[in-house]
Amino acid sequence: MGLPEALVLAGLILVVLGALIALIGLLSAIMAPPGEGGAAGIILIGPVPIVFGGRGAKLITLIALVLLGVVVALLLITWLGWGP
Repeated sequence: MGLPEALVLAGLILVVLGALIALIGLLSAIMAPPGEGGAAGIILIGPVPIVFGGRGAKLITLIALVLLGVVVALLLITWLGWGP
């Protein structure tokens, strides 16, 4: 299996995992009692992440996810040679 096929396979796996995570989140939000929980999210405008909502553990988790995404993106850019 060459690099293009491996990247396509990795992309498909990530899409399926993302759909499963969204489904699990939706089901947990539907089953939660009213008034519990809170909202938190990330908006990506180009390379700039904006983290909003959440307190405590949710906010720390979102910031960690943003940092992880930045590190993965930088590693991919350097590994695949897409940078300047």
